[in-house]
Amino acid sequence: MTHKKWLALGVVAVPLLGYLYYPAHAITTTTPDTVATRPKHTASLPPPPNIVPPVVIALDTNAAEIITKTHQLAIAKLDKALRETQDKKASQTSYQVPDLLPTVLSDNKEKQAPQTALSRLHYRGVIQTPTGRHGYLSLDNQSPIRVTTGSMIAGAKVVSISDTHITLRQGKQTRTLTQGG
Repeated sequence: MTHKKWLALGVVAVPLLGYLYYPAHAITTTTPDTVATRPKHTASLPPPPNIVPPVVIALDTNAAEIITKTHQLAIAKLDKALRETQDKKASQTSYQVPDLLPTVLSDNKEKQAPQTALSRLHYRGVIQTPTGRHGYLSLDNQSPIRVTTGSMIAGAKVVSISDTHITLRQGKQTRTLTQGG
């Protein structure tokens, strides 16, 4: 067994000592030069830009006046378009009428004769739109509510809407509301 230890030590230690004491004589392998020296290629500079002579614009005496008139004409066209848009917007009376039925509360705790919804509804107008006629009614003179044929408002059903009146039905009662009526 001791021979194996000496043998392993000799295999490892002898080459190691050789490298330590004789580093210049270490085994080196050389490879032939396969890369030939190539001449270095330097980038060439682009040609200088062409010198363009400046353009001189000669304006006659009317040029300043033409420029001013052109500017005034453009402003006038913009003002006209703005006025037309404002006139068109002013002619379109648009306002939002709530579709929700307001809640009516009473502070009077005395027993009152029950009022039907038909007697509490008031005619406010009719508007014809591309989607059909829309009536506007108010309950107890509150803000107007938009209705269409078949709508229910305070328990009353809208039966019909014409240009001048709105017909409502609640149970067996029918009432036609008109302007001023």
